[in-house]
Amino acid sequence: MNKIPFQPHDITSKEELFGRDKLLEKLLTDAALRQNIPVIGSRRYGKTCLIKTAYNLIRSNDNSSVYPVYLDFKSDSIVGTVSSYIYMISKLIEILFKDKIFTDTESFGSINLRPSDDWSEIEEQLIQLSPSRVQNLLEKIIRFFSDYMDKAILFMIDEYEYLFKYALENPMSFSKLRAMSSDINDKGERYFCFWLVGSMPWDTLIASVPGSGEANTVTAPEYVTPIDEESFYMMWEQECKKIEDKELYEYMMQNRDFAFKKSGGVPFYGKDLIGAYLYKYRKQPDFSICNPHFKELSTKAISSGEYRILKDIALLPRKIEPSVHRSNLISKGILKSDAKGKLYIQGEFLQEFILAENNDIKALKPQKSELEQLVRKIMNLIETINNQLKNMKKDYLFKPVNDSSSMENDLRTPCYNKDQFADFASALYKTYFERSKDRCGDIRIGKKYFRDSKFSKCVDMARHSFGGGHEMDNFDRRPGQFSKGDVLLELTGCVNEPYSAEEWYNLQSAFLKRFYSELENMYSDLKQSANRR
Repeated sequence: MNKIPFQPHDITSKEELFGRDKLLEKLLTDAALRQNIPVIGSRRYGKTCLIKTAYNLIRSNDNSSVYPVYLDFKSDSIVGTVSSYIYMISKLIEILFKDKIFTDTESFGSINLRPSDDWSEIEEQLIQLSPSRVQNLLEKIIRFFSDYMDKAILFMIDEYEYLFKYALENPMSFSKLRAMSSDINDKGERYFCFWLVGSMPWDTLIASVPGSGEANTVTAPEYVTPIDEESFYMMWEQECKKIEDKELYEYMMQNRDFAFKKSGGVPFYGKDLIGAYLYKYRKQPDFSICNPHFKELSTKAISSGEYRILKDIALLPRKIEPSVHRSNLISKGILKSDAKGKLYIQGEFLQEFILAENNDIKALKPQKSELEQLVRKIMNLIETINNQLKNMKKDYLFKPVNDSSSMENDLRTPCYNKDQFADFASALYKTYFERSKDRCGDIRIGKKYFRDSKFSKCVDMARHSFGGGHEMDNFDRRPGQFSKGDVLLELTGCVNEPYSAEEWYNLQSAFLKRFYSELENMYSDLKQSANRR
């Protein structure tokens, strides 16, 4: 337990996870039944803390019917179907090794695997395998250890939107996991199951990602919502007990109601933002302290239809006709109803943010329009380059993809914080590198643009240097490879990492402008090459 009051930290134990007892009990029941479930909740509502706590509770129970493996494709920057399946194998073997279950080199068919406590070392043993062999190997390993332990292997997949949009090359690639979760062993039980954890409502993902119905073996979602008033007060009092200054202790306790009403019972907003501000400055903050996270919520975690409802409710609590959007907002705990059935926004700061955003909508529109225009120009130029190569009787450079509309959306969605920029950087990498994979080496521009250009080096580092836990700045770089400072200096003229919402937006804009310039030069070189012919 963290001894510093109101200090943000990962929560992985039941003692620090307030207001989640019933949900934890339900998750443990789902695990006992070897169910496939989606765990849905808005960003910053505590999904990861909940799942990691459930993970530890399952691991501590010797009689559990599942063996859990926590997977975060986004934090570990996994891109590509083969890489995704290799990652699953490597993470599974890593934990089996740490638990002293898989300790010596083992043969799975013709493949010998040496276990390790570092998944990246296991990954190196598998990178030469074909896609089909990797997927078959995963199934062999899961079946072998499921039978050995008499438990189902449970994959807890955090940030599942990233899995479908970026890690897997197409949603059909999930079919292997779906098929394994449908099979049963000799005892008539599942030997494999999965949990998918994210902020996008399950039905919305199914509708927006082509082919994601491959994951339709799941049961009803479990929702992570704000905690109730009593639980919030217990959490607040636990933090206040760490305060030695009696006067400060009394001040913090006096602001308990303020924190609950303004946060709406979301622990991150209430404790880590509002509580930390009160503790540090001894004065009450306004809603702007949550702005980057509310912007993230409004642009990434709710649909346009849901946001229209929120704008109406922010002006005046009232009854709303039943709809999918209304149900999603209630299920996620963003909307609540009073005794008369009128809906209101849970959390006064969120309501104040939406009202302020509506008042300032004219100021925001030019930003959105600027990004939309840039991305549209980029996509048009990519199509033009492909057509130019077709006229030269060469294969296209940028491979068409099924989820291009989803990638475009992530490119043009304004970034106001690091998490939003991580999604943008992943979309940028996939658009620039993954779509041109195995093609850029066949023509002269491949080396000039996709390997040696400053822009390519910026794109290469963006998803690692600004992507969260798996940051490249913690690794030894190749000769000529950019660092985070190199990227920032090249694009912004300053090595300081963005802090404010405006600075993150400006970095995103700089990337897109440089992307367009890179494509213009590429197209010019292609035309000159065509003329020489």
